[in-house]
Amino acid sequence: MPYGLQIIVFGVALGALAALNSLIFSSSRVAFAMGRDGGLPRVLGRLHARKRTPHISIAVSGLIIVLITLTLDINTVAASADIMFLLLFLMVNYAAIVLRKTMPDVKRYYVMPLFPIIPMLGIATKFVIALSLWTIEPIAWVIALGWIGIGLLVHYLHEKKEIVIGVTKVVESILPIHRRRYHILLPIADFDRVELVDFGAMVAQVEDAELTLLHVIEVPAALPIDAIDRSYVGEVRWQLGKLRRHAEELGAYATARVEVSHKVFDAIIDNIREGDTDLLVLGWKGGWRKGRILGANVDRFVQEAPCDVVVFKSAGMKPKLDRILVLNAPEWHVSYATGYAILLAKKHRAKITILSAVQTDLELEKERGYSARLAEMCRTHGVPFEEKFVKIRNIVDMVVEEAKGYDLLVLGASSEWRLTQFAFGPMQDQIARRTDIPMLMVRKVRRKEERVPLRSPLPTPAVPPAQPA
Repeated sequence: MPYGLQIIVFGVALGALAALNSLIFSSSRVAFAMGRDGGLPRVLGRLHARKRTPHISIAVSGLIIVLITLTLDINTVAASADIMFLLLFLMVNYAAIVLRKTMPDVKRYYVMPLFPIIPMLGIATKFVIALSLWTIEPIAWVIALGWIGIGLLVHYLHEKKEIVIGVTKVVESILPIHRRRYHILLPIADFDRVELVDFGAMVAQVEDAELTLLHVIEVPAALPIDAIDRSYVGEVRWQLGKLRRHAEELGAYATARVEVSHKVFDAIIDNIREGDTDLLVLGWKGGWRKGRILGANVDRFVQEAPCDVVVFKSAGMKPKLDRILVLNAPEWHVSYATGYAILLAKKHRAKITILSAVQTDLELEKERGYSARLAEMCRTHGVPFEEKFVKIRNIVDMVVEEAKGYDLLVLGASSEWRLTQFAFGPMQDQIARRTDIPMLMVRKVRRKEERVPLRSPLPTPAVPPAQPA
């Protein structure tokens, strides 16, 4: 055939380019997905801030490809890749047998004939072909097994968090690696509550934080953990994945996790401690029962969670907020509550009203000074605001009535939240139970190294929080 050799060379080169492109895409995306889900170091699961591509996993994959190309013979590289692909297809056939046995009720649009003869033949033939490569390139088997060993070692070390932390500190002491120091945990009970994800993503973007969406499937104590239907777990993962993608579309670095536990509260508290969580965002449907403050789990989280807590009652929330009411009180929680109110006001271009309701002239003088601090926060961030002072006998009744004319009420916890008979404080709890409009309640935990409340994306000076009462 005329120019037959040239045509074959061109075809091989074209096929190699296509294979290389798919190799880089697949290897980087697998590393990205595993990093995002926690199977590999989470740094591999980060997206580029502007291009929204897994730039770190692409760079790592490219580096590995270049090193292998420069250090190994092309025949050895090809034989090693062949062994890895054969082992991959062997595992696919094995997985087909396992899934048919463990998930027999799943709807299948194509049913494999002669099962399990075909996957067993596939396993046998792939194994034989892989072994036959030993006679051609024995070094390829050493490289393939070594590569598998490296993967298992990385996975094992990643599971041992204390080892990872030690190695990370050593690396960070040498290289200027950017660390995500702020972690937000958002438990999801209702997959239709998109407004909670919107709020979590907004805070995560401002704080340059990692947002984790967590759904806990509660199994009755009388049943084992693995009694849950696997198809149901798969459906939950799919629903949670939609919310994670929604958070990423809003510009947040988000991960999603599904856990099965006998107690929802214990599972979430464990995640807070293990993930070094800084902020817990809870949804609240409103309403309460006798013997409970706001709700069984909400009460316990507010009182026991070793991190900051935001309780968001978003039911009935308008698509666009026009007026936000912040209840002023001489407590250090209110400055942080006002910070979240400012974020929402900037997003919706809403106006903030700082309400100071007091019973005595002494309280009025004290709250004027603190109201000025909150007003300065609004002024610094370019949010329209007004200050309102009311001297009245029954503060709770007045606030409940005043809140009816607003789209959102924002409260900070009082210093009495630590007492078991309160969630956020005596007045805050009463207002929360009697108010029908959407609410945002904030409880702050003091740490040795206190963070500045809600860094602004604009280069403006921070307003120092007031001292606790």
